[in-house]
Amino acid sequence: MKGDLSQKLSGLREQLLRSCSLVELELDFSEEDVQFQSRDELSRQIAELRAEVTRLVDSYQHGRLLAEGVATVIAGRPNAGKSTLLNTLLGQERAIVSHMPGTTRDYIEECFIHDKTMFRLTDTAGLREADVEIEHEGIRRSRMKMAEADLMLYLLDIGSDRLEEEIGDIIDIRQQHPYARFIVVANKIDRVPQAEPLMARVEQETVAEVIGISALEGRGIKELKERMGALVKDLDKLHEASVLVTSLRHYEALRNASDALQNAGELIDHHADTELISFELRSALDYVGEITGKVVNEEILNTIFERFCIGK
Repeated sequence: MKGDLSQKLSGLREQLLRSCSLVELELDFSEEDVQFQSRDELSRQIAELRAEVTRLVDSYQHGRLLAEGVATVIAGRPNAGKSTLLNTLLGQERAIVSHMPGTTRDYIEECFIHDKTMFRLTDTAGLREADVEIEHEGIRRSRMKMAEADLMLYLLDIGSDRLEEEIGDIIDIRQQHPYARFIVVANKIDRVPQAEPLMARVEQETVAEVIGISALEGRGIKELKERMGALVKDLDKLHEASVLVTSLRHYEALRNASDALQNAGELIDHHADTELISFELRSALDYVGEITGKVVNEEILNTIFERFCIGK
C-alpha cells in the first residue's frame, strides 16, 4: 500500500466516489425527478472505471508468478525418481531418495530459477493405493497440489512393466487438470536399451509432450529445463499494465468490484431505478475499500456537501 497500486486505487476510488455521490444525491430529490448527471455520461464513466479495474484483475496472473513463481508439480507413481529429479533440478540433496515405495509421505516445496523464470517445485507422494493412513494423507495432499499446478511434470519409469497402466493414469490426470501445462518425463532411459519407441508410444497414446531423461545421471535435464521455460513463456509474459496485483485478496476484491460495475452499467442501459444503480456503485466502492481500508458513508456525504449547497 506504499506504491503504485495504492496510487492507482486511490485515483479509481475518487472517480467512483464522485459518481456514487451524484447518484445517491438523486435519491434525496426523488420527488423532483432530477438528475445531477446524465445517464449517458454516467454509463461512459462506469465503462472507463471497469476497464481500469479489469486491467488490474488481468494483471494478477503475471503478478502472482513474479511473487510466487510457476507452480510446478512433480507427480507419478512410487519409485519413478521424483525426489531424484527434484534434487537434480535444484542442484542439491533436498529430498530423501530411497528404493522403498512411499518414502515421500508429504509434499516438499523448493524454488529454482531458469532463464529469469522462477519455478516453485513440489515433489509429491507417489500416486498409488496406500494401506498406511499417513501415506494416504500424503497422496491426498499430492492431488491437492496437482489441482493448483501451472505446470505438471509426470515422471514415468520408461522401463516399467506397468507402462500400459501408467499411460491410462496420464490420460486420466490430463482430463482432470486440463488447464495445467503438461510434460511426461520419461525417466531411467539409461536402463532401457531402446527407450525411443516406448517414448513414441506414450506420446502417441497420451497426446502429451514426452522428454527422456536420466535423473540419476543428469541426462536430458538441460533439455527439460528449456522445455519447461518455453511451455510457460505465455504465463510469464510481460503484462501491459504498469501496476501488478500480486495478492489473492486484492484480486478477489477487484474482481467483485468489476462485477458490480458491470451490473451498474447494465442497469443504466435498461433504465433501471436509481436505487438499484446506487446499490451496485456502493458495492463497488465497498470492494475497493476492502483493499484501501477506507469506509464509504462519511466520504459520500462529504463529497456531496463539497459540491452542492445542501443543508444537513
